[in-house]
Amino acid sequence: MKQLETTTEVAAPTVGQLYRVQFTEDDKFYRARVVKLLPNNEAEVKYIDYGNTEKVAYSRVTRLEASLGTLAPQAQLSQLAFLRCPSMSEEYGEDSADYLRELVLDRPVQANVEYKDNDVLFLTLYETESDTFVNSAIVSAGLARLEKVRGRQFESLLEKLRVDEKTARQQHNGIWQYGDVDSDDDEPLRPQRRAPQTAAKQSGKPAPKK
Repeated sequence: MKQLETTTEVAAPTVGQLYRVQFTEDDKFYRARVVKLLPNNEAEVKYIDYGNTEKVAYSRVTRLEASLGTLAPQAQLSQLAFLRCPSMSEEYGEDSADYLRELVLDRPVQANVEYKDNDVLFLTLYETESDTFVNSAIVSAGLARLEKVRGRQFESLLEKLRVDEKTARQQHNGIWQYGDVDSDDDEPLRPQRRAPQTAAKQSGKPAPKK
């Protein structure tokens, strides 16, 4: 998104309101929503066209032109399709997140939408320079396990990921270090319907750019 040009300072921002906010990494302005007000005249904001958050001083928060507030947020909530990664509070959660960043950050990535559950897009990612199937790489490293998914249309992808998971178990990689992890028989099945495929996209830093 092109840098926003207008400037109208805000004395005290309102939680939930959309503003024009100066990003601390490049000092350029982007659309952001105030998530929380903090001490010392600071606010936590979320850049709605990129998905990242940060703490900023009130002096970096300015009013947004009404016409720019009508455009839908360009960032969408998504996660890796077919995988169940450990949460950040669980063992190997940070390792899984770090490895994902290593695989895709500042690299050209093709994202395919395999299915959609509520407002969450479930993606397969391919790092195009090295032809790396990101979902497969994370499973092979033992940093995710397969979740239950219905649908014959996914069978070729799932078969590849099952082989990766079996190898990770045999080699005791990551979460399989001490053998099988607990299974979740109550884990919900994902929907059968395949979502329309997205075009290839260029990955960048998880932060606003021009």
